[in-house]
This record gives sequence, structure tokens and C-alpha cells, in this order.
Amino acid sequence: MLYNFSVTPIATDHFEERVSAIVDDVRRRVYTMPLFCMTLTPEGDPVWDKASALAEAYARYRERLQPSGVPSGILVQASLGHGYTVTP
Repeated sequence: MLYNFSVTPIATDHFEERVSAIVDDVRRRVYTMPLFCMTLTPEGDPVWDKASALAEAYARYRERLQPSGVPSGILVQASLGHGYTVTP
């Protein structure tokens, strides 16, 4: 099987509209599945706060897409050493 991924922002605004658009795109075979983009450079205090918020947002998408049979995944856009300045 050929997989065609869509790199998708993990935005939480207009959530239901975004979910609906993803389901429609997958059903129309625009792409096979979304990969939600996560930039995981450590920021904030504690640094895990950023990852926790992104993980919660992804879980919300995943749970909402599953009943429609739409698989999803995570694209780790960046982590340590990928061009971002680490800020405390």
C-alpha cells in the first residue's frame, strides 16, 4: 500500500472544522493520514510543559479521528540540535 501523508499543524482553534476537513480529505483520498507537526525543542520552565500540551492536543485529535477510521501520527519536526535556540 502506498501511504501519502499530510504534515498537519496541531492547532487547537477551530478544532471541529479541522477534524471535519481531515476526515473529508482522507475519504476523498487526498492523503492517507495526517502527521501532526510537533516542534519539541525544550522551552519554558519546566521544559516538559511544551511536550505535555502538544501530547494532549494530539490525543484529542486522535480520539476524535478514530471513530471515522482515520489513522494519525506525529511528525517530530525538531528537537535538540535542529536549528532552534533553546530558551529558559
